[in-house]
Amino acid sequence: MYGFINKILGVVLCFLLTILMLSSVMVSDQVQARRSIVAEVTNFIDEVTDTGVLDEKHVADLYLGCSAYGPVVDVQVLRYVKVVNPDPQHPGETYTTYVGSENIYQWNQGDLIKVKVVEVGPSGLTTFLYRVFGLSMAPVDFSLAGRIRV
Repeated sequence: MYGFINKILGVVLCFLLTILMLSSVMVSDQVQARRSIVAEVTNFIDEVTDTGVLDEKHVADLYLGCSAYGPVVDVQVLRYVKVVNPDPQHPGETYTTYVGSENIYQWNQGDLIKVKVVEVGPSGLTTFLYRVFGLSMAPVDFSLAGRIRV
């Protein structure tokens, strides 16, 4: 009788270990994909802040680069224009504010570029881990910004 119970336990443990091993591989791939998306956005911001040039090809390359790694993400490129205003409380002095602009293709020195990345829906891995183990992975949701130096 003990041999039969041990065989059943062995089969169940093999099945569980196989699922855990596959989950571990999928999670490491997902984490690597998230790091790659962050690196893609960082490189994009560095290029724009260094050159001050952005065209439709660069934006299309960013969208394609972020979509190539697995998670389905929505990428937004935002421009904040630097505005220098006179200070009403201190005559002769000024203060700086940033105002959102819809034109992302013309940049001036001091403008801010912000790239916002949000995951559109849960990935298959996230759904699988939640249903099998009750684990949940946080969705991709971050913003990076830089100031135009040219």
